[in-house]
Amino acid sequence: MEAIQRGHAAVPRGQTIVLNDAFIEQVGEAGVARYVEVLAAAERHAADHSEDEVIAFLRDHLDGTILERAKTTYEVLAGMLHDNEGVLSVVTNEGKVLLGDPNAGPTEAVPSVRGTEDPADPERPVYS
Repeated sequence: MEAIQRGHAAVPRGQTIVLNDAFIEQVGEAGVARYVEVLAAAERHAADHSEDEVIAFLRDHLDGTILERAKTTYEVLAGMLHDNEGVLSVVTNEGKVLLGDPNAGPTEAVPSVRGTEDPADPERPVYS
């Protein structure tokens, strides 16, 4: 049986968290800086703690502040931080890198598909 190549495992892809304009406007510049600081600390914490412990860490640092998020947001963030094997990057919608890989950007996670509601449109994605 032929061996299956595992891709580029030697250079693991890191997680990129994109902060949208509404969040940035809601929390302000100081809030964004604090949020990025907490995410970086949570990633370091995640290296030797469970996802539940990372959730608790995020709650301890964000609950009761303007940065408090919904339970599902904490769960998603904890999973991303816990499973991250590369560089954690935090960027804005405009592509400003706030933390991590200077080449990270929101365009990497945005599919290059033009959406349409017309089922007969040839540009409509197959999976829609």
